[in-house]
Amino acid sequence: MKSSRTSARLLALGLGLASGALGTAVPASAQASAAPSAPRSAATGSSVARYDGTGEEAAGNKAFFKAVLKSVAAKRAAQSDAQAVTIYYNDSQAPSFRSQIASAASIWNSSESDVKLKESSSSNADFSYREGNGSRGSYASTNGHGSGYIFIDYTQARQYDSVRVVAHETGHVLGLPDDYSGPCTELMSGGGPGPSCTNRYPNATERSRVEQLWAGGGGQQATGGTANQPGTSVNVAPQAPQAPQMPQMPQMPQMPQAPQAPQMPQLPQMPQMPNTAPGQVHGGPLTGILWG
Repeated sequence: MKSSRTSARLLALGLGLASGALGTAVPASAQASAAPSAPRSAATGSSVARYDGTGEEAAGNKAFFKAVLKSVAAKRAAQSDAQAVTIYYNDSQAPSFRSQIASAASIWNSSESDVKLKESSSSNADFSYREGNGSRGSYASTNGHGSGYIFIDYTQARQYDSVRVVAHETGHVLGLPDDYSGPCTELMSGGGPGPSCTNRYPNATERSRVEQLWAGGGGQQATGGTANQPGTSVNVAPQAPQAPQMPQMPQMPQMPQAPQAPQMPQLPQMPQMPNTAPGQVHGGPLTGILWG
């Protein structure tokens, strides 16, 4: 009896070790260095959109797209004459998947004309790629302040087509939401169709949606819906500030009118003297007066 129990315990322990070993296996190119774990910043204070989730990451999709728009806007202002928006990515933290990242960028660049993805070694890139072992698989994350990254999980990249995983997550950068119930022909269906789906390309509806979002320099922000049933769009291009109105000058108070000078009283008219000829007095000539 004890022997059978002991054997059962040993068997369970062996299965557990085997399962743990399989769950932490990494690509051959990453075995030279210790595999990094999922960044802590993804756990709290961030918005996450996973490759095979339940559709609860719609807010994370929009937050990531908004962060990229914010980052691109500053560079766009210095290159306002550019015909297409260029989004710069840094893949230095995902060395095992540089080939897959380049393939995903090439797929999107050949699918769109108004927006292009370009590799950059600068820390000022619009977003970055990271790799490691994560309990949530692959996902796109942003802290909501213009900083975003795509995390590629080793196990998931081995279970699914790795280029499809990267191209799907990059779709969030371009503004597309998840649609896990969609068919394999839809890139943003992610892991919904299962590991047998190896389609790496966006369908016509997804391509059109991205073109719509980035037409005219990326002035449209996704507000919901799915890639094949998109929601409405809101123009988020900043409006030019209105010039402040000059304050009206206060009216000058009216000066009081000067008092009118009092009218002088009219003087009485002097009585008119009668007209008399020389040597005459009123009533007749002078008499009795001698000339000397």
